[in-house]
Amino acid sequence: MNENLTAAQIINQSVLKAMLYEISCFPSPGLVSPISSGAHTDMDFYTFIDSTVSINPYFENMIQIGLEKDVADEDLLDKIRPIGILMEKEMFEATHNVNTHKGMIFLMGIVASAVAKTYTLHSDFYTAQDVIKTMTAHLIEKELMHSSKTKNLTYGEKIYKKYGITGIRGEVAKGVPSAFRYGLPYYREHHYLSKNDRLVGTLLSIMANCDDSTLLHRADVDTLKRVQKDAAEALRLGAVETRAGMDKIKAMDRDYSVRGISPGGSADLLSVVVFLEDVQRKLFDSR
Repeated sequence: MNENLTAAQIINQSVLKAMLYEISCFPSPGLVSPISSGAHTDMDFYTFIDSTVSINPYFENMIQIGLEKDVADEDLLDKIRPIGILMEKEMFEATHNVNTHKGMIFLMGIVASAVAKTYTLHSDFYTAQDVIKTMTAHLIEKELMHSSKTKNLTYGEKIYKKYGITGIRGEVAKGVPSAFRYGLPYYREHHYLSKNDRLVGTLLSIMANCDDSTLLHRADVDTLKRVQKDAAEALRLGAVETRAGMDKIKAMDRDYSVRGISPGGSADLLSVVVFLEDVQRKLFDSR
């Protein structure tokens, strides 16, 4: 740990690094990158940079709340949510009403504050999963199962009503398994790859296993299954480490970009993976 920085600053540095790494890798099928806008016509790489700059300082406020020892795990989500609402306003102002990071604010806010809580209680790094589960224990019941049929439903509520898929709420309620069980092991095991290739391969490992509700907002459940199958096939072919694997990934990117398929939820989870690896190494392993 850098003694010149506070724990909150170090955790927030990892958040910023993770968000910038995610948007910088290519080919990332259907997603915005420095090379392509993917399936999107209303945003590009610079839209994401503007958005990232506008919201990043607020993550440190969430992290500070996580570091407070007198805030119980089950109260943490309610404490950070007002900050998340403010961040969304800042994002829309910076992007001229384009939604670049709404899902990221929700997901990374939960994960970063949970990691902060884990650190301040001197717990094992993987205890963060339990903190996340406790924070979000009643999220599905309160916001999906009992959501009103007459109110303006969120994308996640509409997808739950249509498909029974819990999306990002289900992901956090289970302790973010797409990151901890699939993305993080791949990211660690493939440390010998270039940074870009390591990110692309990790993204595929998440896409193959994630019920991506952001994708479902733009497509349907059959498309989700196809994306999962495509990603699994790319991994089977060797992904970024073989010619056949790279050909598959590039074909996916061309196809998804034309058809408007954007696995944005998987991209958010890739950021979480980069964040978790970075903050564990900088804070927890250095104790």
